[in-house]
Amino acid sequence: MVEDLKAICFSNGDSIANVPSQQDWQTAADSAAAAWAWYNNDVGTGAIYGRLYNGYAVEDERNVCPTGWHVPTSAEWKSFVMATGDTVDGVNFFGVGIESSTAGIEMKDPLYWASDDASNAAGISGRPGGRRDEEGSFWEQNEKGFWWCSDGDTVDTFTLGARKLVEGSDSLYRFDADKGWGMNIRAYRDWE
Repeated sequence: MVEDLKAICFSNGDSIANVPSQQDWQTAADSAAAAWAWYNNDVGTGAIYGRLYNGYAVEDERNVCPTGWHVPTSAEWKSFVMATGDTVDGVNFFGVGIESSTAGIEMKDPLYWASDDASNAAGISGRPGGRRDEEGSFWEQNEKGFWWCSDGDTVDTFTLGARKLVEGSDSLYRFDADKGWGMNIRAYRDWE
């Protein structure tokens, strides 16, 4: 989990569609098709922030991550937070809220967060890569970092779990996001 995913193929070699236009992004979301894009369709952001994948790429059985890796579950994110010595707190009945009030500091790459005491002590190098909404608009680069989970806390077919870091906050936030959104992925190693 050292950098954001930059895959253009599923682990079986099938291509993941690069969907730059707003209209095509919305069509992909409406048809539940896997897709990725660069933030603002700027290839230069890829080296720094990785690609933004929609939730349909995350849940695709062909596995968006390389062989031997997977998109982490909510439980794996929680275990990671606990392994850093932080406590899990503030999550409400719907699984939304603050996963940890202090883990954000340890997960942020200090080179990319302007006003924080970011330390990257956890070795995550989390960067504020922003997101793309289900209608294809880009939001919040250099303000927030968003990462998918492979599962969610609600019982609907339109969302998946996610984690978020925010400029000016020490917390790691937990929420469910529309599968049509584009967010980063951190691959988690398979363990037997």
